[in-house]
Amino acid sequence: MKFINRKYKDSVFTDLFGSDRDGKKNFLDLYNALSGSDYKLEDVTMERKVIEQSLYKTYNNDVSWIIDGRLVVLVEHQSTVNNNMPFRCLEYVTRIYETIVPIDRRYAQKVYKIPNPDFYVVYVGKDSMPCEQELRLSDAFYEKDSSRLDLVVKVKNCTDPKLLPIAKNCAILEEYCRFIEIVESTYSRRFPRSSFRKAIEKAVSEGILSDYLSRKTREVTNMLCAKYDYKMDIAVKQEEAFEDGMEKKAVEAATTLVKEFNIAPEDAAAKMGAPLTKVLEALSKDNSEGKALYDNYGYKLETSVKQKEAFEDGMEKGMQQKTIEAVAGLYQNGVSIEVIAKSLNMTIEDVQKIINKG
Repeated sequence: MKFINRKYKDSVFTDLFGSDRDGKKNFLDLYNALSGSDYKLEDVTMERKVIEQSLYKTYNNDVSWIIDGRLVVLVEHQSTVNNNMPFRCLEYVTRIYETIVPIDRRYAQKVYKIPNPDFYVVYVGKDSMPCEQELRLSDAFYEKDSSRLDLVVKVKNCTDPKLLPIAKNCAILEEYCRFIEIVESTYSRRFPRSSFRKAIEKAVSEGILSDYLSRKTREVTNMLCAKYDYKMDIAVKQEEAFEDGMEKKAVEAATTLVKEFNIAPEDAAAKMGAPLTKVLEALSKDNSEGKALYDNYGYKLETSVKQKEAFEDGMEKGMQQKTIEAVAGLYQNGVSIEVIAKSLNMTIEDVQKIINKG
């Protein structure tokens, strides 16, 4: 599913409450609902703060504004809330302050005033969550002590009106939450882009973010594609990490069979489901006993790599010449015809024919 457009690194949340033409008003409405404030757009000074690196490194789910000298950072969560968010917010706000305080003023004697920070996680997921909670940086210290340094992140559950009717008090957030529900319900992994278009059409027909979605149909589609592609990337990386761990265990088990039970490397690799080349490489890098075993079987890592390449090239590209060269090379290195046949998935007769022709 490689349809991601790197231009659309922001989420719909970040755009709706930040970059969009109505982002300033939307953000202020949301902050009023979260904090219990009553700021009026015409009465406040607001400045958007954007840094290159988001809280998620790859995908932006955060939006920040300075409102009358107060720096407000909002982070959207649609899954389980990360308990390391205070530390990540510490990194984030430090970068923002670096853009605010001139370098030459950092070494001056006079204090340079900086905005008071306010951190919120806007939770719009499906997990059961309390109406509100606080995450503290001091909870991560070896010895809990907030007297010297602390950072508090307020987590607000914005999806359950029975617990905390924030969405009901903020029309733009209520519509956003409904739009996310529509996207989730219509999402098709096979046809993601068309499913996003259907979600947008359905939302507009229901009067959900109708002006915003009508103006930005293409942009929102691309942002949703980027988001789901990012989620897919994470899932694939987790699966690959698991598979890599399983392969490592299989190689370790195969080398144990070779060293302790004198089983041929190719048989040990087959029994444990480990790649033969990885088993051979592990044996060659092992202690003197392992190296001796490796040498006794007459294998060389270079020939095992050629063997694998020849097999893959022969199967995929029909390049029989590679197979012929591999057979000749293995035979010249003293590998038996039976082992060559088994290693290259050939019959003994075919191996013998190649050797006789050589």
